[in-house]
Amino acid sequence: MLKFFEAIFFITLLTFSFTAASFEIDDFQSGMDKNMVKELLNNWKFDRIQEFSGNAVIAYDLPEKESFRQFTFVFCNDKLVSFEQAIKPEVKNFILMSSNYNKLYGQPAKVEATNNVISIGEKNQLAMYWRKSGDLIGLKIVLLPPNDQIIATYESPNTCWKIPR
Repeated sequence: MLKFFEAIFFITLLTFSFTAASFEIDDFQSGMDKNMVKELLNNWKFDRIQEFSGNAVIAYDLPEKESFRQFTFVFCNDKLVSFEQAIKPEVKNFILMSSNYNKLYGQPAKVEATNNVISIGEKNQLAMYWRKSGDLIGLKIVLLPPNDQIIATYESPNTCWKIPR
């Protein structure tokens, strides 16, 4: 099963093609309208596709499947400007992805390490950000047992907010 996820990571990384101020990940490209994104999501066979607050669409599989598939799309003026992908939360995956990103984009433009105590325990986070043709590429690992996360983020400049947020 681990080999399967590693293969997905490599395939996903190989399908990234960035142009000036635009990202393209698998079927999704910045600037797409919301209806096109929702239509394309039907081909991915997620368990749930939900729209939130008019400017976000989240597609995910149910937790009991343990597929760790979750995509979050954020729109500005009905155009895709941000994409987040949840990755299986293992330190090995974070190291592999950060190594691949370093090869693709060079050293990160920014690195943040935070540690907080919150109501359910200690939250530790390491985030790295790269710039590519105006876009922001982020990778973060959040350790908050039992809900650890790895999230890859892609954002394009837009008129609704300044990146990074």
